[in-house]
Amino acid sequence: KSDEASAPKEKARFGFLFIFASTLLYFVLILFEFPYFEKLKKNYFSNKVASMYQIIAKDFNQSFVRYFKLRSRIVLLLSLIYLATFIILDIPGIILITTLVVLLSFIPYMQYFALIPLSLGCLVLSIETGHSFILFFGIILGVFILASLLEELVLTPWIMEKNIGMNPVIMVLALSIWGYLLGLPGLLIGIPITSLSIIYFKRFILPSYKESLLRNE
Repeated sequence: KSDEASAPKEKARFGFLFIFASTLLYFVLILFEFPYFEKLKKNYFSNKVASMYQIIAKDFNQSFVRYFKLRSRIVLLLSLIYLATFIILDIPGIILITTLVVLLSFIPYMQYFALIPLSLGCLVLSIETGHSFILFFGIILGVFILASLLEELVLTPWIMEKNIGMNPVIMVLALSIWGYLLGLPGLLIGIPITSLSIIYFKRFILPSYKESLLRNE
């Protein structure tokens, strides 16, 4: 009876995880198929509306779309390291754990929350193999720290900063401010919101400020 009672809970848990993962993957697919929607705009919008839409779409593409595309590349590269480690150690529930780590990695440093279920996996490995729990958990923790250093020192400057043109100090400051204001959603969209704000600042506020300085001179 206990097995029969736990079966619906496991199905509901798997269904929620499947819906969440598929939604995120579909969102990433839409980002990479963004040019398709630009073609629809050319066919079905008038010139006036099209020009306004083109400006908004360009700004959105330069901030949100580009950011999540680049972030997806970083996450996919790091996920190969995590997956290889889990396979070598033979962690229980490799697919679910890897999916959880990948989803959490879209928010910087959130992947460390996956250490909680991973500690349980290390405990199971320790019981099955007779080796120390500290050995397995230390290896996984070291891989997480190595992946973070690789992201900060190599991948972010090479992929993110090179294409977005935003200084890493501003990125960290943006994450801190938006994370404080909006919580977890702020950590997810903090950098693209800041990038969009910089675009509009340069377009609307900075020219008027320069004009006022020239008038004063």
